[in-house]
Amino acid sequence: MKTFPKILICTVLCAVSAACSKDAGAGAGAGDTIRLWSGVADHTAAQTKSGTTRELKPLLVFWTDGHFDDSTVGEPHFFTRIPELPIDQYEQTPYNTRVYYPNNQTDVHVAGLIPAPAAGVLTPTVAGSYASFDIVPGDGNTDDEYGVLDVLAAGTQTANSAAPFSAAQKLTFRHALTKLIFSARLSNSMSKYVKYVTVKFPAELTPSRVDWDAAAGAYVPAAGGAESFVFGNYWSDDGVHLADNDRANGSFFYQVSKDYYLDLGYTLILPPGDHLDFIVQYRVADNMSDFDTHPVEELRLVEVPVRIQFPEGINSFSSLGANESYLIDLILDLYDIHLTGKLLPWEDGGYVSVPVHPTL
Repeated sequence: MKTFPKILICTVLCAVSAACSKDAGAGAGAGDTIRLWSGVADHTAAQTKSGTTRELKPLLVFWTDGHFDDSTVGEPHFFTRIPELPIDQYEQTPYNTRVYYPNNQTDVHVAGLIPAPAAGVLTPTVAGSYASFDIVPGDGNTDDEYGVLDVLAAGTQTANSAAPFSAAQKLTFRHALTKLIFSARLSNSMSKYVKYVTVKFPAELTPSRVDWDAAAGAYVPAAGGAESFVFGNYWSDDGVHLADNDRANGSFFYQVSKDYYLDLGYTLILPPGDHLDFIVQYRVADNMSDFDTHPVEELRLVEVPVRIQFPEGINSFSSLGANESYLIDLILDLYDIHLTGKLLPWEDGGYVSVPVHPTL
């Protein structure tokens, strides 16, 4: 009878020791839930038009071979999650899907999209499908119009019960569009006054939807039709003024000076590749007071088509891609413009500034 407590204590301690050993090992395996570590490349953040940080809450899509977007099979062969916290909060502590790995070491794949689909931002092209989403354009004064919504995507990662997701295999999100930052000043020889600067982009650079690209294993922004968009477009297509005030004092309404570059803000486009096309438009007046006394459509419109060809060379780069940011300084004259460009970090990322002198 005296030995019974000792045997019982030994049995309990051994059981606790075995459980602790399992938690301290690979962290997951057969019979364990799918847990995922994630982060954002270069410590960047999605932004809104006003410059504030958007919460990085993604859509996570999980599937096994042959079952992407197949809602008929159910968990764990196809399911989606929108985590409770922004995705960069799961770099150290994993997100727990509370779904178990399938048996027989079946591979589970995961990919991600930011922002998560929501009314007024991203909506499924086909109801109930995760293969394509439409970017919902705003009214020209929102954070979700064409050229403003910051799309981030994470390429496919794969795991199974024998080789589960781990901290060394983070699902990493990157900006899927190209950011263009514009500024403008007048040339030293300019004798007129300039206001209402806009930049028009062709339809092929307009991000109007996000599609699942099976070959790339990721969600990819795409053009959706013939619609182009104008950066700072506070005018209708026929030149009629759509607002009677400065719309929160946007720089679109500030007069352009010879003394400094006016910050025009930024826009987001589809990665243009080895060349970038856009049209710069602005209104010219003989006197400063003309902007107040004349309807805009009566002021002289200067419209200059621009093509930036990215040359290959030691001091330049050959193309402009996703997750890259490009500063364009416009120097405006009466009938033409001059410009220079510079490749910049998106936020705090690791891109080296490289001067570029494109030609018109």
